[in-house]
Amino acid sequence: MAQKTTNAAILTVLFLLICTGCNTITSKPLENKPSKKILINSVSVIDGDTIQARIKGNKETIRLLLIDTPETNHPNLAKQPLAEEAKQFTYHQIKKAQKIELEYDQSKRDKYGRLLAYIYVDGRCLQEALLRNGLARVAYVYKPNVRYEDKFRSIQKEAQKKKAGVWQWDRYVQPNGFDTKKIPKNQLPTNTTSITTEKAY
Repeated sequence: MAQKTTNAAILTVLFLLICTGCNTITSKPLENKPSKKILINSVSVIDGDTIQARIKGNKETIRLLLIDTPETNHPNLAKQPLAEEAKQFTYHQIKKAQKIELEYDQSKRDKYGRLLAYIYVDGRCLQEALLRNGLARVAYVYKPNVRYEDKFRSIQKEAQKKKAGVWQWDRYVQPNGFDTKKIPKNQLPTNTTSITTEKAY
């Protein structure tokens, strides 16, 4: 009788271990849940997708995650079409904000030492606003920083359908950036010179 009880106890333990292992395998990872938003201040705008701010007393350059706007300050490129519009859009969103926050994904810095973050202006995501207005493309999508990739791509598709902003020209947006040469000359904005395709950063 004691032997049967022992065998039953062993089987029960084994069953519980197997179930625990199954739960571990099938459970979804928790690491990609939104992180706590951090209040930032003394915010200034470098271009459409890059800002500077003070975070806990330190001045930081912050690159907006998962988007790319046309270049205004690239050392090897002339100012690209709609670059100034994207910069001004970001500037006016920041200027009128009561509260500006950032949210990190998994990796906090890029190879240049810039912080990588989602920016919220009075609770609204700045990346989403830029994409919705056709002033940015979804880009620089590198795991593990992909929390809002699907959402951003969905917003981008709507902008493409409407031919908003950068999407008004069929081939201006390229896989590796923006290419002014792809815009027909008769549609090229004034004060813009022909440039090479943007290099990935």
